[in-house]
Amino acid sequence: MIRGYAPQFGTDLELPLVNLVTRQDVARLWPWPQFSDDKYSRGVLAVVAGTAKYPGAGVLVATAALHAGQSYLRYLGEPAVQNLVLAAAPEVVLGAGQAQALVMGSGFDGQIPEHRAQLGQTWREHQAGGYVLLDAGALALVGSEIAPHERCLLTPHAGEAARLVQQLGHHTTREDIESRPYYWARWLARETGATVLLKGEITVIAAPDGELFVVTHGTADLATAGSGDVLAGVVGFLLASTRRHLDLATIAAIGAWLHAEAGRLAAPTPSATKIAAAIHPALKRLQLRKRYALR
Repeated sequence: MIRGYAPQFGTDLELPLVNLVTRQDVARLWPWPQFSDDKYSRGVLAVVAGTAKYPGAGVLVATAALHAGQSYLRYLGEPAVQNLVLAAAPEVVLGAGQAQALVMGSGFDGQIPEHRAQLGQTWREHQAGGYVLLDAGALALVGSEIAPHERCLLTPHAGEAARLVQQLGHHTTREDIESRPYYWARWLARETGATVLLKGEITVIAAPDGELFVVTHGTADLATAGSGDVLAGVVGFLLASTRRHLDLATIAAIGAWLHAEAGRLAAPTPSATKIAAAIHPALKRLQLRKRYALR
């Protein structure tokens, strides 16, 4: 990855040194299937996403992970959403079991007691294992029912990040998060002990030790309802399937770049469904360029 000063953005006066993610990085580090693989060795992903209030989130997370290459996906969400997920992806398996990673919170409302109870129970049952991606409603439990650890990835947008800062006993605004993403991504990572992927005009990923990754490949076409659910599915796949010894921030940065590439291919003004569908052609292009570069 290219190491350099962060792109000028917002009101940050001191631009930190960051890792800038490139197409070549993603092609080299993506967990491409091997002939020796089976459906288990490529990683198992568990998903708790989608509710009766926001059922589409479960569909988007699951289909995005499958388009990215997930070979075994367990859906653990609400019964009301199960039929929708199976209709969109009949290969999904219902019910708990061993998994290398968990995506939880997309489509949940952290202010609804029933949602908080379900997410809290999921955390207690599954957080001891591999990676955990906390999105949307699950972020509302951080600092109370959920104490993140080094295998956690938090994926807030600016509004969620501002609320998360307040949950941790400090005060800021969405506008300040948007104007100082480098500072606040680092602050949240340091305070929670988790890796933070801060979504916005640029994507900033901060590790607890202060290391920063920046993805500038994004497009305004990604600003659509459900786009974050698609990102959660892509990164969830990587968390379950990456076999290299990569740090969590690198994995998140790779996923953010691929999500941005899918948004570019689905443009102009695509829906989240179209962004998810564009993941496969984005990977096809990436694979072809990798092969060409090796000749």
